[in-house]
Amino acid sequence: LQISKQMGTTFVMVTHEPELASCADRIITILDGKVQSDVVQDPATRERNREALFASLEGNMRIGGDSASGEVHQKTAAELASYAAPAAAAQQPEQPKP
Repeated sequence: LQISKQMGTTFVMVTHEPELASCADRIITILDGKVQSDVVQDPATRERNREALFASLEGNMRIGGDSASGEVHQKTAAELASYAAPAAAAQQPEQPKP
């Protein structure tokens, strides 16, 4: 990533590794060929966002609700809105199909 920034180039990385994805300026998640989320990360808050991403991807952030209906996202957004500082939420996509 550092070489890309020094050269002023853009590249696309496809990964199932949350750690690699958390380093990106923009993260697009795809499920069944459709974009599920498109997040542009602010470098100033990247580390905090990274912690939230890892917490959810590792299953440490358990939130009730139906993800298919969007209930989980709405509930998460409402809970995060009560924080004074910017926050991010992520939800682990289902495992890739073989």
